[in-house]
Amino acid sequence: MIFLAAMSTTPVDAQSPAASPTSDQRRAVIVIRHAEDAEDWVGNVRTATSGQPDPAPGEPYPFPSKVWQGEGQSPNWPQLDYNFTEIDDQGEHGLSHESLLIQYHGLSGKWFKDGKDGTKMNGKEEPFGEDQAVSLAKHLDSFPPQGKFAKIDRVITMDPRQEGSTPNPFDTLWPYVKKGEGHTPLGQPLGAELLLVNRNTSDGDRWPGLMAMIAKGKLLKDDGDGSTIICWTGEGINGSGGILDTLVTKYRGEKKNYRWINEKAVRCTDMFVFYYDADGMGVVEKWKFDWQTGKFENVPKANW
Repeated sequence: MIFLAAMSTTPVDAQSPAASPTSDQRRAVIVIRHAEDAEDWVGNVRTATSGQPDPAPGEPYPFPSKVWQGEGQSPNWPQLDYNFTEIDDQGEHGLSHESLLIQYHGLSGKWFKDGKDGTKMNGKEEPFGEDQAVSLAKHLDSFPPQGKFAKIDRVITMDPRQEGSTPNPFDTLWPYVKKGEGHTPLGQPLGAELLLVNRNTSDGDRWPGLMAMIAKGKLLKDDGDGSTIICWTGEGINGSGGILDTLVTKYRGEKKNYRWINEKAVRCTDMFVFYYDADGMGVVEKWKFDWQTGKFENVPKANW
């Protein structure tokens, strides 16, 4: 595995010495851009196709699509049942809920409704965002052991309930979240904790709630021993002052203008991982996820 050499500076993150109890349990923050968009979003009025046979060849697909229903993540779409907690503009936990009503779905897929084509984006050949999300859900739990990171026990993404909030980051991780639902015989939840950041467009997609969590060192669970995955938009992730730029500064202790900070992360492919090593020093890694094979590849530093 190739990663940046640790710096000699003292780590600045409040959670840093939570470093890693063992070399194969490094508590990591994982950042990924959402899966491919559809040309337009589809609204949350559920179609009346439940229980009907699949469309014949050549007929349009309604929404929710066959993929979205087939993996079991949306049997009651748009009402989604899963415990989650709101994150306010100060990066603090707010209200908790047992379900949410999603406003829109925006990943590309083999669906068609009300004149909205969900199969391609702007006429270009693109992977289906729904397929990417389902593949990520299937393979994501294999990633932490490969990178010697602690298991994922927290998911952070945009709150999709609010008008105008893009649903794509939430949609991308929803199959993974839904896959882990359930409880142990003692009543403990099996799935990752789900945190939805309240929408605030004062600075593009660098929503203050998430940026405050970074500044306060609150991305990892205080009472956990796992890792956190964040799914966000390219507008919020990349560029000066974006999520990656801020995390690099946080973990490395100085400004590092890596090329990929200013390049658009490839949707549901480029993964950026931040953690503290056994000495408490910050490390940054870049990985790639191949949704077709389900494999994760560490990107050599020379290609950054």
